[in-house]
Amino acid sequence: MSKLATALGEINYTYRKSSNNEPTIVFISGFGGDSTYYNFKSVIDRLPKNYGFLAIDTIGTGESVSTYMERSTKNILANVLDVIDYEQVNKPITVVGHSLGGSYAMILASQNPQKFSSLLLIEPSYSEIREAILAESGQLQSPELIEDAKKNGDLREEDLLQSINPNNTEIEKQKNAEIFFRAYGNAMIYEENKLIGNLLDELKDVEEVLSQTQVRISIIASKKRFDEYNHSKLSLFSQIFAIGEGHYLHWSHPDFIVQKIIDLQ
Repeated sequence: MSKLATALGEINYTYRKSSNNEPTIVFISGFGGDSTYYNFKSVIDRLPKNYGFLAIDTIGTGESVSTYMERSTKNILANVLDVIDYEQVNKPITVVGHSLGGSYAMILASQNPQKFSSLLLIEPSYSEIREAILAESGQLQSPELIEDAKKNGDLREEDLLQSINPNNTEIEKQKNAEIFFRAYGNAMIYEENKLIGNLLDELKDVEEVLSQTQVRISIIASKKRFDEYNHSKLSLFSQIFAIGEGHYLHWSHPDFIVQKIIDLQ
């Protein structure tokens, strides 16, 4: 685990440099707070050994909770770019984003098409399902209620074991549960949730921009959501693939995800 002090605060991340000009894969987790590295470890462990990878806990998530940052889209993307620039990661770079992380990946690539070669989006949030996402985000408990639950013992580390990557070892799962517990429900995450409507509005223009760039995009959806994505505007500039059930397809089908990463190169 590496640390980087930035103008926005301290960022924790895990990085492996690529060899022989092979690609670097940058991972962006969905909404929540567990470790990005442990979240995607099933995929990371299966990447070709000469591929690089970068798993960043943006400030307010994972192990990056020691400093405060408003979790606006601008600041979250600045965290990612600060680490990429500091480590001097060069093309080819593929960004893998899950759920809301897929939205951030799209914005990141639309604003910096010269930096990124391709995107692999796992059931990304997108503008056409705005109302459904806002309805779900409206159910988030306040930081005060979550903190009280922690203090009263109504929420414990072991309660989060069901919400993290089940493929990791028992030691890794326990470590991630500890990380997740510290970050869970903090004020920064709560503020990010309140800004999701702005993010979804921004995606309307972002999707149009991406349709005109050379960034290659693949989307992985569960079988039950394939038609939804295949009939969305995303299908006009992306390849859509379906496999499995559930939302965390990088947990249930990591080999498939890795192959689609390789196919994008």
